[in-house]
Amino acid sequence: ADRGDAALHRGLISELLRVLGIDSDEDDAKSIRAAIASDFRDVKEARHEAQKGAGGSGAPEPSVIDLILSLTEGWEPFDDGSETGFATRETDGRIETFELSSRRSRSLLYTSYRSTFGVAANSTAIDEAIRNLQASAIVDGERHDTHLRFAGTLEEVWYDLADDDRRAVVITKDGWEVTGRPNPRFIRSSNTQPQVLPVSGGTLDLLWKFIRVPSDAMKHLILSWLVGCFFADAPRWGAIITGIQGTAKTTATKMLRRIADPAKALTSRCPRTDKDLAIKCLINAVLTFDNLSRLSQDVADVLCSTLTGEGYEARQLFTDKETVIFTFRRPLILNGIG
Repeated sequence: ADRGDAALHRGLISELLRVLGIDSDEDDAKSIRAAIASDFRDVKEARHEAQKGAGGSGAPEPSVIDLILSLTEGWEPFDDGSETGFATRETDGRIETFELSSRRSRSLLYTSYRSTFGVAANSTAIDEAIRNLQASAIVDGERHDTHLRFAGTLEEVWYDLADDDRRAVVITKDGWEVTGRPNPRFIRSSNTQPQVLPVSGGTLDLLWKFIRVPSDAMKHLILSWLVGCFFADAPRWGAIITGIQGTAKTTATKMLRRIADPAKALTSRCPRTDKDLAIKCLINAVLTFDNLSRLSQDVADVLCSTLTGEGYEARQLFTDKETVIFTFRRPLILNGIG
């Protein structure tokens, strides 16, 4: 940096002498150069002393990565056992949990850096800061479970409303209430949508205006499936909706999904591999697969595993032997002509 500054000043001096019409070999030119060089040294010494006063004993200025990490002082890095790395932060009384490698995490860092320092951070520095945060979460952070939409036990059920205020509903034998400070660490995916704010005094009888059910026994099965969605700590229910063409199978599937887990994509095609199914489980609290014509034995086995909470193991990269374990327990709806 000093060599660059010196070269810049020499260029400016030469340009000044040219404008003044003074030959660079004249004595006046030499006197001017000597005076400016002396002033330049004084400026460098003053700048060095200022840096020593600010950083202590001439400490180096913080890097961009250090500045980015300084913006995360209010974050609590932790891991859920998958060596992925998460963080929880509180803003204006709202508690937010997110994966450190997510778009949400990057957006927070980009916007915070620009608003604090007035310039944009480069993506390389952001990536390196995130890797530092992930290492801190995995090595030094506490261990906490994360939850998508549903959490709790048989005695205390939690349901994430997924709204901007980060509210959730807690349900016990004594009743229910909406709280802005849920105990579970809820995460949200790209497919998660907010649920309407619940009110007292409703009735499930309204459901049958939108879903055609042939018998009371079938109604009891549907209600059992809905109630079972909320118990995240127990094996989940699977529902199969069949009928001839035009019997509103997809409509019923979407309606049940809206009640349990509102999403941008309420239904999708059934995946053909266990890896694709794992991706579906990562972004959906309820699995809803539409218009199935057949189901292979392998896929059927994997779908059954998602109801009971079996794990899925995969290599992180094709170039290494590291593996990552995912454990899912998801309610399920399949529909098709039958």
